[in-house]
Amino acid sequence: APAEGMANDLEDSQPDVDPSKLTIFIDPLDATREYTLGNTECVLTLIGIALNGRPIAGVMHQPFAGDEGRTFYGMVGSGVKGLLADEKQTVDASNRRIVTSFSHFTPEMQAAIDRLKPIFF
Repeated sequence: APAEGMANDLEDSQPDVDPSKLTIFIDPLDATREYTLGNTECVLTLIGIALNGRPIAGVMHQPFAGDEGRTFYGMVGSGVKGLLADEKQTVDASNRRIVTSFSHFTPEMQAAIDRLKPIFF
């Protein structure tokens, strides 16, 4: 399960973390507007973890991708990993994935995406 993998990675990379120094952000239904319009491909569940106010990890889950959803998580020092059903893979810089909600798309976001030089499918 993604949570177990991330917990193990976090423990390995931050073994002496004081839990009181962690902040966890949860957005259980990002892209609510898209969801209500039936555009479920943009819907995400987002989790961010900060240590002493600095981001150290994050999770993006697409609950409506495929039959079982799709989860990506990343951590400082551990890279980005993706889970599709039971398949675990490491995503390298040449295989970036950009996920955003349609209703929050801005010119600034487009500029950031353009700087990453993505290949579209």
